[in-house]
Amino acid sequence: MAIVKKIVDEHQGRIKVNNREAVGAVVSITLPLAALPTSEHRSHNLSSEA
Repeated sequence: MAIVKKIVDEHQGRIKVNNREAVGAVVSITLPLAALPTSEHRSHNLSSEA
């Protein structure tokens, strides 16, 4: 769990743990959506990869 927390923290996410009586626990991980690259950013990446 410590490794998972470190990865989630590095991505500005959240971990939520809920204890459920007699059935175990529920662990939820929420990560923010990444911004879509602009067309300018995409063309720059294509030219730098060639």
